[in-house]
Amino acid sequence: MGINFKKIFLAYIFAISFFIGKSQELFDALNFAELPIQGTARSMSMSGAFGALGGEPTCMITNPAGLGIYRSCEATLTLNNNFSQHNTSSTRNSNNHFTLGQASYVHAILLNKKVLIASNFAISFNRLKNFQNKYSLTNEASSSIINYMANQANGISENAFLETNEPYNNSQIGWLSALGYDNYLINSSGLKQWEPMNNAKVASNYKYVETGGIDEFNISYGANLAHLFYLGASVGVQTIEKSVTSFYSEKFHSLDEEELQMKNKVVFSGVGCNLKLGIIARPTSFLRLGFAYHTPTVYVISQHSITEMESRNVLDEKGNRVDVSSSTGEGVDNYQLKTPSRFLFSTAFIIKKKALVDIDYELVDYRTMLYADEFSTENFSNENRIIKNFAKINHTLKVGGEYRVLDFLSLRLGGAFATPLIEPNTMKTLPENSIRTDLESIAKSWSYNVSGGIGFRWTYWGIDLAYQYNQQYATLAPIAGVKPVNLTNSYHNILLTGSFRF
Repeated sequence: MGINFKKIFLAYIFAISFFIGKSQELFDALNFAELPIQGTARSMSMSGAFGALGGEPTCMITNPAGLGIYRSCEATLTLNNNFSQHNTSSTRNSNNHFTLGQASYVHAILLNKKVLIASNFAISFNRLKNFQNKYSLTNEASSSIINYMANQANGISENAFLETNEPYNNSQIGWLSALGYDNYLINSSGLKQWEPMNNAKVASNYKYVETGGIDEFNISYGANLAHLFYLGASVGVQTIEKSVTSFYSEKFHSLDEEELQMKNKVVFSGVGCNLKLGIIARPTSFLRLGFAYHTPTVYVISQHSITEMESRNVLDEKGNRVDVSSSTGEGVDNYQLKTPSRFLFSTAFIIKKKALVDIDYELVDYRTMLYADEFSTENFSNENRIIKNFAKINHTLKVGGEYRVLDFLSLRLGGAFATPLIEPNTMKTLPENSIRTDLESIAKSWSYNVSGGIGFRWTYWGIDLAYQYNQQYATLAPIAGVKPVNLTNSYHNILLTGSFRF
């Protein structure tokens, strides 16, 4: 059965007519809450499947009980080079980014008592996510962005747009409608009703550039209880830095060929904290069972928005063809976001001290994400309702193995599969008074990951090299109501980790 985009468009019109809020929405929440597989070269070469193994710095961001397995102190440093490609049926974009992947120090205190064998402390830095994406799209569509401008303006008098106090400072007026009025893109039809200046089909061009990342600093503790149980806890402080710049233009297939161009820039910065708790049981020498729980990360986020628009060959109030430009100035919005809890279940097999295999299953319910202000979630009840209705429960399965070829040489392989985060064909909805004007929807579907690597170990030193390939499928629509196109994101990671044990 085909997708009825007219119904989607009408649903969107209802949404921005009904929802009253600021400028938060489902796609931002998912972008901050979703965390890809990250860590050292050793763990990444096994696709992050390390939840029941431990003795590895990545356990501080997965299962901190793994710290209890350490018998000596260790310092590590990981460098990560990421090359990505973002392809649609007609466009291809690429990006290359070099980062510090992680740095850590584990201080092992061996007590060798009857019950408490070791009491270990650690600190770490981890780059959890890179916002390094570029998308572009050229499209022919029957729906124009000025339809949304007109709908957002409905219920607003023309005098409100003309007041000395600019409409961009009026909390009841959405910036999209104000830009439409300033650029002669919408016309009053009386009784606070508005219509688009042109209903012709449009040729649109769209470009999206994203930079930044999510970092986490951890203070962790792990204990070894009689070599039977390992317990751990980790306090994490996460920081968000993200900048999104998008360019959108339309050319109307009419006699006068009016045009519009819009540039959006949104900058996010935030800080949040969480707690990770873990346990690993060792019922036999060859079997380990792990479980970890991550509390939600509660972020305090500051968001800065600015939009510039130009319209060409449009009719002004006197009927003359003119070129017009306008800017919203900077808008600031502050809010809180609570991400979902995470549950990690792990099983590992140790085979004659020559090989190991780990299987991890991670469960995350993205429907539990919540927006709030400093007082409560009531002012975001509609945004949170959208999250509950359209986000999904995510399941991730990771499998990794390592084989020790020689005492100093190990080979590793891994793979992972993740289910979608969001219902199919979900499109962005903005509150009617939103200061945001970016209408693109990038709905991520399922993804898979394959990886491999090699490791060298000497008495004190270690070097690990890994390659990871991740492919994620999505759909992209520059504005709601336009048929989305398939988008394939491919990420190639090359990681190098150096370690020193003493």
